[in-house]
Amino acid sequence: LGTGDAAGSSSRGAAPLGALVVDQRHPALIAWRAGRTVRAEWCDDSDQACCADTSHALARTRSRMPSGPAVAVPLVARGETVGVLTLVDAEGCRPLEAEDEQILADVGRRVGAALDNLRLLAIRTRVAARLQESLLPQRLPAVSQAELAVRYLTGDDGADVGGDFYDAFPLGADEYAFVIGDVSGRGADAAGLTGLARATLRALDASVGPAGALARLNELLIGRSDGERFLTAAYLRIGPRTETGATATVCLAGHPRPVVVGPTGAIRWVGTPGTLLGVFDQPPLTDQTVRLSPGDTVLLYTDGVIEAKGPEGLFGEDRLAAVLAPLAGRSAEDVVTDIERAILEYRDSASDDTALLALRLLSPRESGQRVLADLHLSADPSTAKAARHAVAGLGGRAFPRELTDDLLLAVSELVTNAIRQLERQPTRTLRSDPIQLRVLQRPGMLRVEIHNPGSTFSLPVNLSVPDPTTERGRGLVVVRALSNRMGVDTSSGATCVWFEIDVPAGTALDGTTCRGQHLPGQAARHAWGPTPSP
Repeated sequence: LGTGDAAGSSSRGAAPLGALVVDQRHPALIAWRAGRTVRAEWCDDSDQACCADTSHALARTRSRMPSGPAVAVPLVARGETVGVLTLVDAEGCRPLEAEDEQILADVGRRVGAALDNLRLLAIRTRVAARLQESLLPQRLPAVSQAELAVRYLTGDDGADVGGDFYDAFPLGADEYAFVIGDVSGRGADAAGLTGLARATLRALDASVGPAGALARLNELLIGRSDGERFLTAAYLRIGPRTETGATATVCLAGHPRPVVVGPTGAIRWVGTPGTLLGVFDQPPLTDQTVRLSPGDTVLLYTDGVIEAKGPEGLFGEDRLAAVLAPLAGRSAEDVVTDIERAILEYRDSASDDTALLALRLLSPRESGQRVLADLHLSADPSTAKAARHAVAGLGGRAFPRELTDDLLLAVSELVTNAIRQLERQPTRTLRSDPIQLRVLQRPGMLRVEIHNPGSTFSLPVNLSVPDPTTERGRGLVVVRALSNRMGVDTSSGATCVWFEIDVPAGTALDGTTCRGQHLPGQAARHAWGPTPSP
């Protein structure tokens, strides 16, 4: 709130008033309560008859307002007063007439309607923002040996929910899915389809692959839609990361091609163009295998990026590539930040929402992780002994003996537990479903993972005290007591039980890596050798 003349110059050099302090006789308060135009004489501090209340706050308000004839006009919308417009004739031009009051009353109605519309728009925008936020993942998964960053830019019509979305979720043993999509239209219908797409893709079995997952989603959309609502999507599935990189599978359903930026700035577009979902019964959907190396960054994005309109037309793939090339070797967060800045600087308006998802593979030096052991073990009584033998030499001389003993005992308990889990699955051929043992070195800790088929396993509610009514679960209680952290992941249809043991700062392991397979009746076949340097 401030005062000024029609030209915009400040009267008496007044600054914005902020909160307006009024007494009971203030014309604005009377107009607010009565809902009618009120004429009065606005005075300064020298007029004690008008300014009987000389409180500091009220005096400060009056000292910054001009004095003279005043009129307070209620701002009315839908029968309610939403504000008051107070005008003071500081120059004493002429007295207000009845015709002036009618004009001011009309102004009050128009301004009141405008304020009410702004209020409703603000409420609608807040609701849309909260709904939009609920349609996006609340947190991103922690992907080992990789970093992930996302960005979401709303269009000009922020009062409606947009159809762009992204998601990232684990599929199983060190495998992850990254999805980005664009639902046609805006509003509640688009929001419903967005939620349906995310929930469906998360619920599908990991074995179907990207093309299979999008095909299942298309079947669901065809059965629920009249063809007026459709979506495009890009689905990227990435396998375990190693010192040499990772293998990814990508499938496109009418969506812009993802782009890979190499550590030297080389650009390559990946994915086979497909057909959007929700229109055709059997759209062509093709999986493409992509090899990613440490330092590569994969960018998934919606069409709000390349279709952003600026003075030279659409932003386009070429301009996107030009922005990405200098970002080689930069973090995933830097990538999405610089692309966001480039789009905002280029586009004239934001007619469409924009979503970005960047995934960057870290080198072993960056990630601080090293795979010390990666073994496939059969469900055989000798497996636990073979696992202990394989892990025994990992600590080196610098690894304290007590921690080595704890590590070996915990590994033995979990491998034995995995064998028992498989024995309760008579329909499986145990030797065709080997147990996987992985030992990872991370900064300040060792992480051990035991993977086996089946997803019925769960940790007991209380791992601090064994259940006296059963012998089951006692090994897990031991592992929890020996480790610093422990958990289980069954999201992929398989089971991964893991634990972590903190190691003293500066501990140097012996620098060898163990990979191989142990089969029943044979000695464990190990491949020992120095770990490749980053």
